[in-house]
Amino acid sequence: STRLSSGLMLYGNHKGLTLFDPRLMQAAQQRPSIVITSVGSMEQTLSRGYQNLSGQRFVLPHDSSGVRVQFASLSYRDTGRLRFSVWLDGKQELRFPEQSSNVVIFPQLAPGKYRFHVMATVPATGRHSDIASVELVVSRAPWLSPWAIGSYGMLVLIVVLAWVRNRNTQKRLLAMAHFKVKTSEQRL
Repeated sequence: STRLSSGLMLYGNHKGLTLFDPRLMQAAQQRPSIVITSVGSMEQTLSRGYQNLSGQRFVLPHDSSGVRVQFASLSYRDTGRLRFSVWLDGKQELRFPEQSSNVVIFPQLAPGKYRFHVMATVPATGRHSDIASVELVVSRAPWLSPWAIGSYGMLVLIVVLAWVRNRNTQKRLLAMAHFKVKTSEQRL
């Protein structure tokens, strides 16, 4: 066998010569791909079955104990070597170091809107996947909703107005009683 100046290789065998380009043997490096497969709390899963949930919105109740997000790579060739970059944007911003686990658990999230992002990286090649993300909305407790807080404010306002009215009525009655006493003293 010999390498030609053009980069081609020439092999000889008992049937003749074989000319071959080694550049054609390298597999094209593909970008890894990633999908979010499951979203839920520790007690229940909000998604049905395993499917690509990227771009969807999930509403979690106020009393859910933790948020669990699971994701998977569709690059089966690099499955064992992938590293995942995970972060959460929103009311609380969380950044995690690269990890090999395909599950993230947030033990406690304050009520509000969040966007969960994940990106896969093949360390050997440095190639990154597109970013997959879902929107997570953690509901407020019903007694802390804007309607409830408004109701509390109205109730306090009504109580204060009733107290002021009662106080003014008492002052008026006291003034009338005082006036009657003065007029009866003047008559005597």
